[in-house]
Amino acid sequence: MGKFRWSTLLVVLHESETLVLKAKVLIEKWLKPVGLELKSSKTRIAHTLKFLNGEKPGFDFLGFSIRHYQTRQNKSGYKLLIKPSRKSISQHLLSIKHRLKELRAAPQEAVIKELNPIIRGWSQYYTSVVSSKVFNLLDYSMHNKLWKWAVYRHHYKRRCWVKRKYFKKYGSDNWRYMVSNKLYLIRHRDHAIKRHIKVNGNRSPYDGDWPYWGNRLSKLPGKSSRVIKLLKLQQDKCNYCYLWFRFDDLAHVHHQDRNRRNNNMKNLSLLHKHCHDQLHGSMHDKHQIREKPDDGKLSSPVLKSSGER
Repeated sequence: MGKFRWSTLLVVLHESETLVLKAKVLIEKWLKPVGLELKSSKTRIAHTLKFLNGEKPGFDFLGFSIRHYQTRQNKSGYKLLIKPSRKSISQHLLSIKHRLKELRAAPQEAVIKELNPIIRGWSQYYTSVVSSKVFNLLDYSMHNKLWKWAVYRHHYKRRCWVKRKYFKKYGSDNWRYMVSNKLYLIRHRDHAIKRHIKVNGNRSPYDGDWPYWGNRLSKLPGKSSRVIKLLKLQQDKCNYCYLWFRFDDLAHVHHQDRNRRNNNMKNLSLLHKHCHDQLHGSMHDKHQIREKPDDGKLSSPVLKSSGER
């Protein structure tokens, strides 16, 4: 039986419906003493390949739609496909629609700077699953929304004038929403699909093999190219405590000269969040000493700052 939990969400997988129902009863009994219960509106018992008791096949989890599809390519007769869920797609489009409505009177530069982080973040989250067709559909919808935005601003102008003002040639794309080669709207399909690399069956995040898990961090989806470069440059270690980054660590980019506009790679370091906080909190203490971890140890010696001596 497979069990997956994230925050208050829980998925139980098994080939037997009877055992899944028993698991549901056991979970309800386990939650009752602490005053909790399963939310009926969000609890589903479904099959991943076919309809079951009127329920559609597959399920949604963390914005992904997980479902088996029939195929002749495999001996089993089916294959698993993970895609962006319809709810996530509609929420994403609705968010962009509301942003464009708020930016009706804003200059094109402001629109690009507002939408690019939204598109980049959403696309990076789904680059490890079957998203190519979804990305194309989203870009088509985005183009229509941007065209309506442009025509609304200049409804008295000819369409060819609107096109020349807001949409220019960029590479093989004749309709790129852009101001210049350095300021343009990124597209969902600009993000290449990178298949998720499965964890070896005998591996655990707590097995102490820090090089293996640290090396996986730069291959996980959703990370910016800047963070990936810093991970490789620092050999997957924090540049403050010199310990390995773990899968559940929060990483912050630190500007060494404290100028956030200077994004030269030589000026950047990747730190644990708590190390970043500690570094900024101790900048007033110029005599503070830091040591690298001792050989064979997973943590640095505890040092007192000069103010505590």
